[in-house]
Amino acid sequence: MVFKYNNQGIHDCGQNKIKYHSAFMPKRVKEGNREKTLSLYAKRLLYLNPDLNIEMFSKMIYTANMLNILTPLDNKEVRTIINKAFNIRQAPRVNKTKRFFFQDITLTPVEKSRKCLEVLNQEKREKTQEKKNLISELFCNWDCHTDGKITPKKIMDITGLKKTMVYEYFKGNPNEIPDCDNI
Repeated sequence: MVFKYNNQGIHDCGQNKIKYHSAFMPKRVKEGNREKTLSLYAKRLLYLNPDLNIEMFSKMIYTANMLNILTPLDNKEVRTIINKAFNIRQAPRVNKTKRFFFQDITLTPVEKSRKCLEVLNQEKREKTQEKKNLISELFCNWDCHTDGKITPKKIMDITGLKKTMVYEYFKGNPNEIPDCDNI
């Protein structure tokens, strides 16, 4: 992939988020989640490492069982998980997506989050402005003789915009509302 970073060092994939898969084993797995967690980890590990042989795979799963599960599963249960995962290799569903990539790899999670929020908030402001422009355009083109009196309900029906957006616009811009009463 080729990333084109903006002046803040961010590559934004927009709606075309990158789908990827990760294998993660939590540090402290409690009873009740042990089998499911270890089984998912085993399946994901095999998906990411298709050339993994049974011996190395077994060592990895037994190690995860001993280090990450508070009350480790017995060897028989672990062997069942290993055999099932190894013999029924399937491509698991994508479990992660990523929209933003950063040129500076030393950024902390907080710094990355701030940069992402700047982009997301700018998008939100632009969408809000587009909605306001739509309502303003409707007001400019409104014909009281054919369309009747302008109401928030009519604007919502025409535009499909939410009630709060339309009512806020009516309250904030009373001078723009066509006066169909005095025609």
